[in-house]
Amino acid sequence: MDFYNELELRVLASGDLEQLPAGVQKSIRRVESATREHSGMTINLALNYGGRDEIVRAFARWQTRHPGEVPTEAALASMLDHPEVPDLDLVVRTAGEQRLSNFQLWRAAYAEFVFSSKLWPDWTAADLEAALAEFASRKRNFGKVMAVEVEVPSRN
Repeated sequence: MDFYNELELRVLASGDLEQLPAGVQKSIRRVESATREHSGMTINLALNYGGRDEIVRAFARWQTRHPGEVPTEAALASMLDHPEVPDLDLVVRTAGEQRLSNFQLWRAAYAEFVFSSKLWPDWTAADLEAALAEFASRKRNFGKVMAVEVEVPSRN
């Protein structure tokens, strides 16, 4: 707690926490509560987490509150583990992996990806800076189709 308090870190936990031991659940709730007002970086711990499971649990929450209704995209997003957490802008995959691995499926819909063959423990500040520079150089369109001029050859 000293570390979180000193750096003003807000701690959240995502996942099917109800399947964890009661003592672990209690500790998670205590840390989340104690750091709720911190204004620094937010750390979202993925515990017993799967992206598909998060979407299924969000839909179950919706159905409990609105039986038989089909949610809009925004309504379902409001039922995610932490709806206040914004969508991801950048996903960095290390160790040569080039897949989502069932992680943050909803929030990664329009994320940019940077792939590195380096293992995560070997990453340095320079690796992070390079990933951020690559990300900053990209033009993001968030799924929109950009207008493209096409020259059609004449049939003469």
